[in-house]
Amino acid sequence: MNGLTPEEKTVTILKDQGVDLVATLPCDRMKKLLPLIDNEFNTLKLTREENGVGICAGYYLGNKRPVMVIQSTGLGNMLNALLSLNVTYQVPLPIIASWRGVYDEKIPAQFPLGQALPDILKASDINYTVIRSSSEIELLNDVIKDAFTNNRPHVALVLPSVWENSKCAPPPEPKETVSRTCSLELTTKIHPPTISRYQAIKSLVSVLDDEIVVSNIGIPSKELYHAGDRPLNFYMLGSM
Repeated sequence: MNGLTPEEKTVTILKDQGVDLVATLPCDRMKKLLPLIDNEFNTLKLTREENGVGICAGYYLGNKRPVMVIQSTGLGNMLNALLSLNVTYQVPLPIIASWRGVYDEKIPAQFPLGQALPDILKASDINYTVIRSSSEIELLNDVIKDAFTNNRPHVALVLPSVWENSKCAPPPEPKETVSRTCSLELTTKIHPPTISRYQAIKSLVSVLDDEIVVSNIGIPSKELYHAGDRPLNFYMLGSM
């Protein structure tokens, strides 16, 4: 990959590894990488990192290969979802995290979590790889392979030093924001239920063929199990 910027190397690695969805939340230190990803991949712009955990899990269950690209602070937000969904059910998820709070950091609020992250990941038994320079960017291959081979999350903690001397073109100027007025009026009547939740689940089970059913939270999952346990039921009890 001689002659490529670290951002271009990253995109090449994602392509070589067969990645077909990249879920992203921006970080200023990766501002040149994200436009390249937008141009080359099916991308999903997240508002919360834990939303990406669930969406990527569903994408994987659909026989796809997702990756998340986020700021390291998001790992704190998504830790429960990673442990209760990905670790519990052995769902792979490679995560490329811009590691803040440890290198040339100007924002004090980044220090506590950023400096504790390796110990937090280690205590959570989540595999991680530190990438300190552009010459180590090919370690992303190992991160992605490990996640999908061993059915587990694997985090790449990428220091800002990886991108700081990049000759990659700067991101495009943001589009002009156009003012608009939105108005919504809704009137509705809520009717009393005619059947219970369990009756509804039981009715649904009676017409299932080869459909996949995902149930969340304990009681509805117990009701689905009682109404009709089958290999195509996925009882997702975590990731709340």
